[in-house]
Formats: sequence, structure tokens, C-alpha cells
Amino acid sequence: IANKTLLGHNMDNLIGIADSVIIVVGYKKDLIKNQFGKGYRGIKINYVNYQYRYRHEWKAHYLVW
Repeated sequence: IANKTLLGHNMDNLIGIADSVIIVVGYKKDLIKNQFGKGYRGIKINYVNYQYRYRHEWKAHYLVW
């Protein structure tokens, strides 16, 4: 969407609202970590690895504290 990922748009919406977020990663976790690193526009990012049990269970969700 407009050359930005859905997660990027969601992070933009958190600017000024959240100081830190936890992103649960699994599928393509390295891609996500490389794109966002340890922070995004003043928002600290922590990652939690989600270990899925089944091959089709790849969905990751993010939590905001």
C-alpha cells in the first residue's frame, strides 16, 4: 500500500501513542527484523519468536504495550 508494508502503516499510526511495541515474528522474521531493526521513528521494538507447530500455522500478530 503506497510502497509501504501493512506493518509500516500500523507503526506510523502508533507514533506519538506508543513508546515501545512487541512484534511477534515467525514466518519471514529476518525480513521483518532487518526492515524495522530495534526501533522505528522513536518507537522501541522488541521481538518475540513464535514457534509454530504446524506447517500452515505461520501467522504472526503484534502486540502494543
